[in-house]
Amino acid sequence: MSDLKHMVLEAKLRIDIASSANQLDLQCAEILLPPPKGIYLKTRLEPVLVDGNNYYVRRGTTTEPVIDVNLVNENIYDENNKLVIPKSYLLKKEKYLSNDSFMPYRAAKIIECMASNVVDLFVAYRNVGDHWHERINRHFRPECFDAGYPIHTLNEAENLANMVAYAERKQKLDEVMDEAYSARDSAFLPIKQEIELFLGTLNWHMYSVKLVDTQLEVERFCDYRVHLWEMEHGAKFRGEEPAVE
Repeated sequence: MSDLKHMVLEAKLRIDIASSANQLDLQCAEILLPPPKGIYLKTRLEPVLVDGNNYYVRRGTTTEPVIDVNLVNENIYDENNKLVIPKSYLLKKEKYLSNDSFMPYRAAKIIECMASNVVDLFVAYRNVGDHWHERINRHFRPECFDAGYPIHTLNEAENLANMVAYAERKQKLDEVMDEAYSARDSAFLPIKQEIELFLGTLNWHMYSVKLVDTQLEVERFCDYRVHLWEMEHGAKFRGEEPAVE
């Protein structure tokens, strides 16, 4: 897919998914993975300080690495000198900062995956596989999909007992995941309906889907066929010399 940043935006749909994400999280919290390690801001879904990355404070003309955010009461910057946590939040850490996400991180990510899949299946110019299931399942705990297949032994009676126990474990896991998928579909349904209404019949247009905290944004750009024509013939049509590669 071409970079859409430089294309003219025709329309945008913005949906607050907080309620749906909370609903899904409430029903699936025990089997969802925890959010990534880091420091979270009350107003953000993604961690503002990612575990393993380097961050700095400015002191005069020098910078010093952040060792313990609990000891910092100044602006924190990343390695690109971008401000990531303002001083005002650091002065009220208990209110604004946490080691855990204030928002239902995994549930929101699942909803984002499902929204992307709705658009991928809708457009006429893109062939999509079934990879979206993998993208969703990575937000669940791995043990939800592993019933522990038994190792074969020389004792046939033991093998039979192990296979019976394995079948029972697998059935229980399947039932748990069936309930989780049902909860997922139920939470996503009103969002899906809004997206489908926005898409209408314009299945040759180009779209992007992104999640900004708990705001899901679906953007519509020009017709894909117009974009291809512009890429292939636009410069010649305008009398411009094609770029030298």
